[in-house]
Order: sequence, then C-alpha cells, then structure tokens
Amino acid sequence: MVLNWTLEVFGSMISATLIFAAAVLILRQHWKNPDRALIFMSSTYMMLGLFFSFSGLGYLFLSPSISLIKNIWLVGICLTITMTINQMIIGRVLSIPLVIVSFLSAFAIFPFFLPIEESVIRVNTSNFESLRNVGLNRIILALLFIYVIASILYFSLKIFRHSPKSLRQHATIYFIGNSFLILATFAFIFGLSTTVPAIVELMVSVGIILSSIGLIAAPQILYVLPFSAIKLSIIKADTGISFYNYYWRGNLDDTADQLFGAAFSAITNFMQETLGEGEIREVKLEGATISISRPTDQSVYYVVIATKPSYVLKKGLEQFSRSFNQLYGDIINDESRYDVQEFQAADELIPICFPYIPVQN
Repeated sequence: MVLNWTLEVFGSMISATLIFAAAVLILRQHWKNPDRALIFMSSTYMMLGLFFSFSGLGYLFLSPSISLIKNIWLVGICLTITMTINQMIIGRVLSIPLVIVSFLSAFAIFPFFLPIEESVIRVNTSNFESLRNVGLNRIILALLFIYVIASILYFSLKIFRHSPKSLRQHATIYFIGNSFLILATFAFIFGLSTTVPAIVELMVSVGIILSSIGLIAAPQILYVLPFSAIKLSIIKADTGISFYNYYWRGNLDDTADQLFGAAFSAITNFMQETLGEGEIREVKLEGATISISRPTDQSVYYVVIATKPSYVLKKGLEQFSRSFNQLYGDIINDESRYDVQEFQAADELIPICFPYIPVQN
C-alpha cells in the first residue's frame, strides 16, 4: 500500500497533537483545582483532536470510510461544548438546549447510512490526491461547525466584556484564540483547503493553543459570566454575631455586618422554630442569592451572597467551612475568648477554597 503523505496529512496530525496537548493542560488544571467545566472543555479538545486524527488518517490512506468516522467526534464536540457552557452559565449540565443539540447533532450519523460516495469522495489535483466531503455530509458538517464556533465565540466575547481589569489580559488572549476558529470555519465552508492544504487544521490548532494559554493562566475567566460573588460571612448560630467577613465586591462597615448577622440569625431561627422543616439552605432575592451552610459539628453559619447560585461557589463554601473549622474550631466554640481580629488570617483560605471566583475591581 502506498501511503498518501501530503501536507493535509502532516497538517492534520500536527494539529491533532497540539490539540491533545491543550486537552492535557486543561485536565491538569482540573487536577489542581477540580471543576466540572474544565473536564467538559478538556473532553471537547480531546474529541477535536480525534476529529483531526481521523481526518488525517483518511487523507493518509485515501479512505472515505475512515474520514467519515470523524462525524462521530463532531457530534461529541457539540455535546461537550454545550455541557461546558451549561456548567459555566447555569451551574448544571442537563438542560433543554443540551437535549435540542443532542437531537440535531445526531443527524451527523445519517451519512453512514448512505452510499459512501455520496458523502466523501476522492479528488485529484495537479499536485496530490485528497478527500472532500460532499452532499448532505458537507452540509451537516458545516452546520455543526457553525454551531460549535458560534457558541465558543459568543461566550468568549461575553467573557471578555464582563471580565474585571485583573483578568482582562487573559480574557483577551482567550477571545483572540477562539477568533481563529471562525476563520477556519469560513475556510472549510468555502473550500479554501482545496487550494491551501491543511489551512483549516492549522488555524484551529493555533486558536486552541492561544485560548488554552489564556484559560490556564486565569481559569477564573470561566466564571465571570454565571455570577458575581459579593460577600462571605461567618455568623454564630445562637447569637447572630458576624465575626468574619470577606468581600469579593464592595464593602460594608462593621455595624452593617453585625446588623446583617443579627437579622440573618433571627430569620433562620424563626423559620426553623415555626415550620420545623430543618434549616434554610438558600434564599433567593430579586438580584442575589444567599447560600447557607451549617456543618453538623459546628455552631456557626457560613453564608455566601452572590448574584446567582453556582456549583463552584457551593463547593467552595463546603471546603472553606471544613478548613476554617480545622484552624479555628477550638476558638469559635469558646465564646469567652475569641476576638474578631483573630480570624483575619482566614483570608488566606479564600484563593484556596474559591480558586475560580474572580475578584471584581
């Protein structure tokens, strides 16, 4: 068998390798500070790498059947990118958009039931032989590509627009990297790869590497969209004394903090005594959400105020309550000897327990 070593093959394999590397880097960030959005994003990159791998293998063996397999990975990309966005925006994976995308992207499997020559054909140019997607297959691939790229660009732009100054540089790199993807989409749709081999693959891989650099340097940019964390308070359950407060945004004086603690304690105690249905875990206001955690072995409430509820915020609050209790458990249980100033060192726990929460400035 004579292998068809062309620029398309080398370009596809190089692009796949770079994208796999980006997937590993994103996954390493997840191992460092676990978060589901990073898992989905890493999975998206892995499937994109597989997409280009099978594209390259199709060019190498001039096999339409191998080339057609890449449709499966494109379906996976549509699903994982939707799950990533869901996690970023609404804090959960399952949603109506995911169901709709799952249904529509399934049409990419339809060309498998057609004669192969109606989906992928061999073409001869003056310099090399290659494969081209044709007919319904080309239309489906183009539509799915447009969905993926439009989704990525839309949310990249929103991230850029909502990022605080401290994250603006990294958000810009992330947006510029993803902007390369739209150039690759146009190159694919208008058949530029026929005259410039591997141009689509190289544009995508360069864009993915750039966006990964911006994301790994500041993973907080993923969470400038779904919510804005405002305040963390620790309140004594019996007295309502607010003895620790941390602000991501804004600030209140000590009197306001104590009034908040007293009012919060009074409301929660009243609701518990009158309804007898356990403690309040979440309070939704018109422009904010109050998330509450009270570990069974502690006599304090951990309260986070944010514009919207969030998976990473609740997870961070649970971790913070454990870490805080390890450091100060003996002090907070001895009402006769603690001073508010003793707890200010807990500020060092914030970037550890809430690594993805951007500070507004």
